[in-house]
Amino acid sequence: MLSAFGSLQVDDLTESYRSYHDEPDRQETQESQQSMEKDGERCWTIRDGNISMSQQEMPVANQENEQISISAAFENVLRDREIALEAREAAVAARESAVDRREAAIMTLEPIIREARDQVRHGADYIFDVWEFQEAGEWPNVWE
Repeated sequence: MLSAFGSLQVDDLTESYRSYHDEPDRQETQESQQSMEKDGERCWTIRDGNISMSQQEMPVANQENEQISISAAFENVLRDREIALEAREAAVAARESAVDRREAAIMTLEPIIREARDQVRHGADYIFDVWEFQEAGEWPNVWE
């Protein structure tokens, strides 16, 4: 087990353990840290169970890719927002157009409906008159 620590001595490990537990501000030393080596450079870190990437520790190529992907994601969000706004404006315009068409249809049909009501009333009056004449035994002369 000691061979795993290389040249560290047991006393060094004991002193390290004591200083770890005796420090008043242990925030930095309490964090369990593990890192992955990629081409000799650390590119991610686990601290207290959370994985974080450090821009300073990431290789330059990864930093550029990260910045490009963040920029692309931001542009996608902006484009999606613009598309949603355009769709909303189109829906409002379609609704206004539908309301206008409805009002135009009402204006067009209103005189037709009024005329049809008058025709029905006149027809009903005529039928009622015919019925009264038949009851009285007289038949109206529709040809006069």
